Amino acid sequence: MTELHNSYHIEAENSPNLPDKIEGDAYAWGKTARVLTEQQLLQAMDDTTGPFFALDICSSLPYYRQIMEGQYKQQLRDGTTKLIGSFIDQGVFKKPGANGLLPSLASADSEQLKLFRKTMGQQKGDCRRQLHTAVFDLQFDSSELAKISYEDEQEEVIRKRLLDQMHNSTSIQAAFTEPSGKAGEKGNWTYITNVDSQTTLFQKVNDMFPQEIAEEILGDIENYFARKLKGQLRPVTFVSLDKIPLDKLVQDAIKCFPKKIHDTRFFKSTASRDRHIMGDINNLPVKEDSVSFIANIEGFPFYFGSMDLSQKESVAKQQADALKPGGKAVFFPWEVKRGDFDSPNSIAQQAKDLQALEDFWAKNGYIVEKRGFTKNELLANMSDRELLLTDHSPVFKKGDGILTVLTLTKPQLAA
Repeated sequence: MTELHNSYHIEAENSPNLPDKIEGDAYAWGKTARVLTEQQLLQAMDDTTGPFFALDICSSLPYYRQIMEGQYKQQLRDGTTKLIGSFIDQGVFKKPGANGLLPSLASADSEQLKLFRKTMGQQKGDCRRQLHTAVFDLQFDSSELAKISYEDEQEEVIRKRLLDQMHNSTSIQAAFTEPSGKAGEKGNWTYITNVDSQTTLFQKVNDMFPQEIAEEILGDIENYFARKLKGQLRPVTFVSLDKIPLDKLVQDAIKCFPKKIHDTRFFKSTASRDRHIMGDINNLPVKEDSVSFIANIEGFPFYFGSMDLSQKESVAKQQADALKPGGKAVFFPWEVKRGDFDSPNSIAQQAKDLQALEDFWAKNGYIVEKRGFTKNELLANMSDRELLLTDHSPVFKKGDGILTVLTLTKPQLAA
């Protein structure tokens, strides 16, 4: 243990907010793993084409899968906010007319227009939030739309979906800070979901205008975003894989995560069966050139010391082959196991095997990048929640030395 780690536990033992006893081994990485791998994930999103499929391999509880999805949601949320803001600036506050984004506003009187601008201009107002939610949901759940090859047909389907949501949905997007405290505080995360606002966007607009004009305004809105989004939609899927049944992973996690985490939306969402594959890393159930991003957090090759080199190379080849051109695989931590459970000969052999895997990838044309961290560097940036779990992480209980983020990239196809 480092001095930093010991000093933390002295403080924690005197804290009245110390969580219940934690049992078993736990995946300690949360925000730390996100920060250290976020650049690779976002770069893979930029550098791959077609459906974006991300696979989290062997991270015990499907925790990192949810972290990846949260990263994508936040990025999509920020982009939607900019898109809505641009529309409000150009369509709502510019002088209405036949050539404007909202030609229907030309028939509104000055008082109606003033009220509409005031209402839509409120960034935290329900009208703007409902429009944001409709556009966000369309992009986030775009699998069926992305299958439509003709942009004109896609534009029409987008238009119908938006109009249906504006007329019938009472959902608005909300962000909850978990497990407690304020957004941005160390150890907290933001969970994005929908809540009920009781009324639809159409009902709100219809309160400001006669029904005929309200219908025309929504029609102008749907036309604008259908033109903007057609051809831009991309299915994005995050899936976890482990050879252990999901129920067992969840039960083990309940024992080793602090109790205050159990009731969070984030923790409960990890138990989603429709995005978890029970599979073996020795026989990945994915096709070649199908995966945009692979995450191995406290997984391969750290936990596979019993494999011989040929087996490790087989697994390494499967993961590399599964990547799309421009896709990335992140292995973290990448280190030689050390401790009293390993003999000196075993340590030396593992070091050779890890180097052999690195050479294997490089020889086969893949780009290999590494960035190393000491335990002190990682611990200094961890939240209290992560620090409590480090005593239950084999990496921190038994590991010693430099922990490395290794990124494998499949080169882009030549133009």
